[in-house]
Amino acid sequence: MDPALLDVIELRVASGRWPAGTAATLVEMFEDGGLVEISDDDGRTLDIIPLPYEAMTVLPRSEQQQLMV
Repeated sequence: MDPALLDVIELRVASGRWPAGTAATLVEMFEDGGLVEISDDDGRTLDIIPLPYEAMTVLPRSEQQQLMV
């Protein structure tokens, strides 16, 4: 599935202090990647990192909704 703005994604690889499997939100899109926002359970931004599209997996909509509850 191609990523879209504001999709919840999962890091496929570790990036900085964030391990593979970390959930994030795609907040900016570029030709070959985007900026993803990692937030805590209260919605506070913990980090914003650049990530190539091949290093992210878009979570299915059902999983995205579960993370938002």
